[in-house]
Amino acid sequence: VVKECNSENRSTKLLKISAISGGIHLKVQTEAGGVYQMQQSADLLNWGNDGPQFLGTGEETIFERLNTGNLKFWKVILLP
Repeated sequence: VVKECNSENRSTKLLKISAISGGIHLKVQTEAGGVYQMQQSADLLNWGNDGPQFLGTGEETIFERLNTGNLKFWKVILLP
């Protein structure tokens, strides 16, 4: 599912999700100076941080995550 995630009237635009061998690429459009966090969940209810926060550049950014064999969901959020 591709959708935009809003955080206090600011939006993280997900441009593309690609399957790679053993994982995924999430391509997002970042805001210059925006702080982003990748999160993961096994059930879409409980989310936890996955990796360090990332400072946006105003450019498209690709986040890569490998799957460990368990079902996972990922999202990239723009922090307030």
